[in-house]
Amino acid sequence: MIRFIKCLLPLLLFMVLSQTEAQAQRVMLKTNGLGWVTGCANAGAEFRLSRFTTLNIEGLINPMRVGNYRFHTVALQPEVRYWFDGRPQTRHFVGVMASVGIYDWRLSDINHRGDAFGLGVTYGYSLVLNNRWSVEGTVGAGLLRYREYKYTDAEGQPDGFNHKGFTLFPLKAAISLVYILK
Repeated sequence: MIRFIKCLLPLLLFMVLSQTEAQAQRVMLKTNGLGWVTGCANAGAEFRLSRFTTLNIEGLINPMRVGNYRFHTVALQPEVRYWFDGRPQTRHFVGVMASVGIYDWRLSDINHRGDAFGLGVTYGYSLVLNNRWSVEGTVGAGLLRYREYKYTDAEGQPDGFNHKGFTLFPLKAAISLVYILK
């Protein structure tokens, strides 16, 4: 999975840079308030690709530990959005997103270490506050593929992934504060 993420990052960076050099576009910086409430440090950027489409890229990291519980997570979520208003970053949009991440969780006495990859759809609305700021709400769900080492401390970590599968999963929930660069 790490190899996949290392290959995906340069591709996404190339896509973004090729679009922003070809056209002087708006770039938006954002952070998800719901993520911060749950202990996930996060940031994102959105780039205009055409009149109706944008590329949104968000990343998160969660180093949280509470008592005997651990929720270490690192994830990247690229998304292509279609804006119905004809003016990107205004009003309603739908999107297609991917989510890739690695995690190391401890819930009570059970450890979960693994990686996950998901594909899904999103819906959102952006409320423009002024020419520099907006608030954006987004929800998304899709199919998540995961594989993990699932074990107790007494058992020790197994040699290979012993728990894997596919599940329908909520891939995104966000109320983001957005700053528009010009």
